[in-house]
Amino acid sequence: MRITDALYGEHGSLYMLMNAIEARLAGADLAMLQTSAALFETAILAHAHFENDPFFAALDRVMPGGGPVTAMRAEHEEIEGELAKVATSRDAGAARAHLEAAIAEARSHFQKEEVVLFPMAEQLLGSDTLEEMAAAWAQNRGVALPAGRRIARAAGAAMNEMAAASRQR
Repeated sequence: MRITDALYGEHGSLYMLMNAIEARLAGADLAMLQTSAALFETAILAHAHFENDPFFAALDRVMPGGGPVTAMRAEHEEIEGELAKVATSRDAGAARAHLEAAIAEARSHFQKEEVVLFPMAEQLLGSDTLEEMAAAWAQNRGVALPAGRRIARAAGAAMNEMAAASRQR
């Protein structure tokens, strides 16, 4: 598995969370809006922090000068800022507006990643790098992954060597 596969999957879960929040926005009071924002913040910050390092950091090494990665980091900060404003809002109208803005920014951000940044990363970063980052992601998230292709190839080669050695005896 590549890190981009994991990040696409997280986007899917975050889309579902955003849909559920949006379905309840109209009638929500301040407490419900702040609770919804806190849940969304927990999920999206875990996602963003893993993107920032190691994913964006790896892209920085192959695309010096920033490029789209700089814009992606700025969008992470914008989403975080809108969610922080929900937490400090004193009325439901302001909280709702900030939560709607955070969700809209997240949707726009994800679209850019899915259409531009992830395919670019798959071209610029080698499969070993993408798989190593996926393994780190899985460990961070507590997800059990089968051995990566590189590990499986090494294990297969070792098994072939052992079989050849046993035939020679």
